[in-house]
Amino acid sequence: MRSAPATPDSIAAQTLAAPFNFFSSGIRQKVDQLMDILYAGGVNNPMDSIEQLSYLLFLRLLTEKDEVLASLDRKYTRSFSGKWARFAWGNFVTLAGDQLFNAVRDAIESLHELPGLTDTGKLLFSRATELLFLKWFIDHLTPNGRAGVIVPNGVLFGATKAATAVRQLLLTECDLQAVISLPSGVFKPYSGVGTAALVFQKGKPTESVWFYDLTADGFSLDDKRTPIDANDIPDVLVKWPKREEGPNSYRVPIEQIRENDWSLAAGRYKPVTTEAANHDAPADILGDVLKLENEIIRRGNVLLAQLGGEQ
Repeated sequence: MRSAPATPDSIAAQTLAAPFNFFSSGIRQKVDQLMDILYAGGVNNPMDSIEQLSYLLFLRLLTEKDEVLASLDRKYTRSFSGKWARFAWGNFVTLAGDQLFNAVRDAIESLHELPGLTDTGKLLFSRATELLFLKWFIDHLTPNGRAGVIVPNGVLFGATKAATAVRQLLLTECDLQAVISLPSGVFKPYSGVGTAALVFQKGKPTESVWFYDLTADGFSLDDKRTPIDANDIPDVLVKWPKREEGPNSYRVPIEQIRENDWSLAAGRYKPVTTEAANHDAPADILGDVLKLENEIIRRGNVLLAQLGGEQ
């Protein structure tokens, strides 16, 4: 008897439940080696490393697209021509050390003026490479394709035009199914920056977003990352198929998100729970106060009489 094919939700659950993929696959060792190389070269901030690598990858993809368009249309004017030719990928691969660092820095400062960029491209070509990272996934997903992307928290609530434009693009062109806030130390010792996991599917606009505030992942949030008992991941897996609400999870309609400049900051929408407190009737409280004051007066008079008798 053949088993039923796995649904996307069950595949996601199996992927999340797979134990220690990052550690057992050898990826961690490769990340360590890369970070050692970057650190030896003077780049000791992980976010700076991600920024420069993202730009190099983006430049390569942009150069390759430029070459394809030029081969298809003889009248096509290459983006990387004239004064922009020095930013083409072929020039970067010949550089090393300070020359490469300076070239990337110049590209970061200049490429928002690159000919042929759309308005969105000009907005995104800033130092906010995390926005480029997210937009790359949106652009390259096939129809009905699904992605899980981890981004810095600034992507969720950044007030710049670029950040707002990317969130609007995500919510109008994709079904953003979940925003899972992660604890700040989840990527230590590499970085302590706060992050969130976005799960989205391309092809239809978002109707509502499921938020989950994950406070513990089974490991300590210091550099040692030792195992601990607290772990919200099993609860995420249980609630994920039906996007259930609970103490750490809730749904937000797209109308409310649109009214808040497309902000995905979880704290802005988290329901405030209040518990009713039982109080005595006002007359009973006032009666207790009067009894207490009368007792204070009585004892005060007794003390005053004792002091008068000692004179």
